[in-house]
Order: sequence, then structure tokens, then C-alpha cells
Amino acid sequence: MWGYITMEKGIVYLSTYSNKSGGVTALDATTGQQKWIYNSGSYQNEPAVNDKMVYATDLDKLNIIALDKTNGKLKWEGTGSVAMRQLNASNEYLGGAIPNKPDSAFVCFDANSGKALWSGGRAFCGALP
Repeated sequence: MWGYITMEKGIVYLSTYSNKSGGVTALDATTGQQKWIYNSGSYQNEPAVNDKMVYATDLDKLNIIALDKTNGKLKWEGTGSVAMRQLNASNEYLGGAIPNKPDSAFVCFDANSGKALWSGGRAFCGALP
């Protein structure tokens, strides 16, 4: 098993992959106690976090998931068959790089609804305030 972590405000968000299955887990950073787990059935890339949600990409299904930060429940899924790396989230925007797509290197979404806002360009919307 292997994966990626993101830490924020005393919580470790861990995305894992093991033999075509995986998910996203929230752990208390001090005790290691599991707060919640979302089993997706496939690989999740490095999570991004804002005040309300945790985001991860599923490279097998080519989509994005948004999970409620407090309980791990799925809030929305899928954004037009996009698998992104290097996710970044603010409370309004979610952005990331699309591997192997030089003509649309970045894509920006509404962080609350998952609606695609734009793609291409050289700016990275996830860094906006």
C-alpha cells in the first residue's frame, strides 16, 4: 500500500492505493485515531483541503471527488473525465494540473459545486484568495 498525505489543523488526510483499491482517510495527527474513511475502490491522488471539503483525484476513473471535511461523506463527484495532479483549493476555487495535456495544462472548478470554470492558460486558480 502507498499514498499521499496532506496535513491541516491537526488532521492528516491520507489517500491510499493498494492493488486497484484505495480511498481517503482522516486521522487525528496527535493520536493517529481514525476520524473517517472514504473507500473509493480506486487510487486517490494527493488530497487538497479547504474549510469545508477534502478533494482528491481518481486516476482510474478520471474524476475528482469532494468529501465533507467533518465526516468524509461524498459531496460531489466527477467533472468531465479529468484526472488532476497538484490539487490546490481555496474556499471558492479548486485547481490543478492535468497530466499529458499541454494545451490545457491547468483547470479551475467551483470548489462547492464542481462546475468547471475554465481550462488552459498559465495561471493557477487554486492559489487565488
